[in-house]
Amino acid sequence: MKSSIFDATKTDTELTKAYAGYIPEFIVGGLIRKLGKNIFAAERGTGKTRIMLFIAYAIIYGCPEVFGYKINSFGDILFLNLEIPEKDFKAFSDPIIRYYENKIGLKRIHNLYITSFRECGNKLNDIKLVVQKNKPFLVIIDSYKIYQSIICSEEKERDINNSNFEKVLRLMDELISEYQTTIALINHTNKDTRNKESNADLMFGPGALPDFVDHVTLLRKTKYPNQRIIVPDKSRFCGEGYITTNLIEIKSTDPSSAYPDQLYFELIERDVDESDFLPLPQSKRIKPETKKQIVEFIQAGKGTQEQAAEKFLGRKSLKGTISKIINKYQSSNT
Repeated sequence: MKSSIFDATKTDTELTKAYAGYIPEFIVGGLIRKLGKNIFAAERGTGKTRIMLFIAYAIIYGCPEVFGYKINSFGDILFLNLEIPEKDFKAFSDPIIRYYENKIGLKRIHNLYITSFRECGNKLNDIKLVVQKNKPFLVIIDSYKIYQSIICSEEKERDINNSNFEKVLRLMDELISEYQTTIALINHTNKDTRNKESNADLMFGPGALPDFVDHVTLLRKTKYPNQRIIVPDKSRFCGEGYITTNLIEIKSTDPSSAYPDQLYFELIERDVDESDFLPLPQSKRIKPETKKQIVEFIQAGKGTQEQAAEKFLGRKSLKGTISKIINKYQSSNT
């Protein structure tokens, strides 16, 4: 039972005392907040299911990091497969397993449970039974679009919008509070967004969706074959510039095969500028001479990052881009 508005009202001192020692934790630094709701969104064909499986297996095999992001917690994982037929799912998982076991030589320390909804026809409430039985510390839902359509069917709603969005949150909040698990949703970006700068509004769902989750990460195709960039867009508990945009590349033992013996992702570069890799119009890219002027402006103490964003990029809201430019300059000169 929820507390009343009066019970939920505290002074800042009472709040500090009530949660003394509490610090938000991350399963994967800056990408997956522990006991939170996290979204990974990408356009079709990006490889989002394989990327999320690769992250899951990195956790299961006890790797210290994945794609340049630190792994802090380990445990069993439940993968709710709403899209792919069960017999085909092994074509996604097997090559990644063989990479970790045969190429890297690791032994798994935890389990990955896979529930394929297309085979069993279960309802969403049955998810609670699976979570209760297997006790995963992370639940991956693939994909949010189908998850929402199932909710519409069960709740007899034509669509999910900002006025009835609580129906999407209900089950996820119950899983987190009752079973102490973490949610990671795989989502699609909308059509005709490939050439747009990364932001949470590119993804499918009601406008309120980004507001009610802890982290949103975009997985973007680049103008280079097999290369993807990981763009942390909304990181509620991380400062700007703390979580970097990283470049990865899809690799396999047989690039010509749809079912190679091994498939994996390799970190190519940390802290990249997405404008250098996305197929954005030339006018969107920040020229090297402009970056130099920005650094000189900040170093000379002529203004704040927000003022630099307005002066050189035309919008105060791009101060995060200024922060990344400064951080990259400082790291390359230390």
